[in-house]
Amino acid sequence: MFIAEWPRAWLRYYVKSGLAERDPILNALQVCPGAFSFNDIRHDSRFSNLDREMVRAAAEHGWARGLAVPVSRGGTRFGLVTLIGRGEEFEQSQRSFLCLISECLLTRIRSLGPDVDYVAPPAGMSVREIAAVRLVALGFSDQEIAANLGISRSTAHKHVESGRTRLNARSRAYMAAISISLGIACAT
Repeated sequence: MFIAEWPRAWLRYYVKSGLAERDPILNALQVCPGAFSFNDIRHDSRFSNLDREMVRAAAEHGWARGLAVPVSRGGTRFGLVTLIGRGEEFEQSQRSFLCLISECLLTRIRSLGPDVDYVAPPAGMSVREIAAVRLVALGFSDQEIAANLGISRSTAHKHVESGRTRLNARSRAYMAAISISLGIACAT
């Protein structure tokens, strides 16, 4: 599930700067398995310079505070809620409350039913495009995607290319990175 109201200037910067290919919030999950704020990224030496650059750039675009909340889904799977806004850093009581709300949000989304992946498909993608893009992110070839989805190779390629076009990705690798950052696919 991906819900966002990104200012156009930030979206252009995010894609043009390469952040879409190496999203620092996803990278930061390797360093900090619990909730972390933009302030944590600024001051913790375990975070990379790219992570700090993202926080600085976000602040320049009006997003001075942020909180990323990984929510366990069992095993190695998790959901991620990232809250970004204007103003001062979240106080500890706000942070605790937002972590609880994030868990409730993901629980509610999951309760919508096993057949529901998205309330509204990202970038207007079809179910087949989403399935194909997920498999590309896992490293599948068109032939493997076709076998997995029970369709012809040419149809699999059509779904992959249509998904790539909808995500405005210039390559399959870029599409995979975008799909992971949007939560369409999971990094393995």
